Amino acid sequence: MNAFLVFLFGTIVGSLLNALVFRLRNRITLWGRSQCPACKAKIHPAHLVPVVSFFFLQGRCVQCGARIHWSYPTVELAGGLLWLGAFLHQPEFARFILEGGFLTYLLFAAAFDWRWRLLPIEPMAAMTFAGLFVQMLDGDLVSSAAGLLIGAGFLGLQYLVSGGKWMGLGDLWLGASIGAWLGWQGMLVAFYLCYLVGGLFALALFVFGIWKRGQRVAFAPFLALGAVGAVWFGPPIAAWFAGALGVA
Repeated sequence: MNAFLVFLFGTIVGSLLNALVFRLRNRITLWGRSQCPACKAKIHPAHLVPVVSFFFLQGRCVQCGARIHWSYPTVELAGGLLWLGAFLHQPEFARFILEGGFLTYLLFAAAFDWRWRLLPIEPMAAMTFAGLFVQMLDGDLVSSAAGLLIGAGFLGLQYLVSGGKWMGLGDLWLGASIGAWLGWQGMLVAFYLCYLVGGLFALALFVFGIWKRGQRVAFAPFLALGAVGAVWFGPPIAAWFAGALGVA
């Protein structure tokens, strides 16, 4: 029962993230009722039930019939699954809340970049300093600072080499924030999973003709996915790497 309630809570968080992403991108006040982006009609509270409302409304606005972007139910469902995963992964309440908050941040970055192909730097910078502060309290400030430098430095090098074509400054801040939260080992695992999954995804898009050379693919979702993997499976993956390199 507790797990189900946590999942429901996560879908609500995902619904709020959808509104936050849209309003930040379009510079709309964070206060006030949600409205249809097409006809500006106020959305009835009964039509704001996470995931369910999208299918009940058949993916269209009640007033004007405009299509509702598929990212809305996707982010809501992802929010539920991430918070459920944090609940199952962290038995201690304080660490569960911290992990759930960090995973929510990753979902925000992934949703923003996937939808708009850009990232707002201010939230990334704030989460970077928050990660340093949390890890300082936990006694891991050195690892956190090293993770920050690895995350920002590796992506910054790619930014300089490509002249900003491969990724933007927001990606650098995302890497810095993830490194600050996960430490240097977690950052390395996140990068490994990011490029593994991202490479396979890009290959599939290229094979099926969906992706063309020179076309920019959002990077944040793959880095966020790699970070989620590092949070839940980081230690055994890091131990496997150490064993493979003969440093265990």
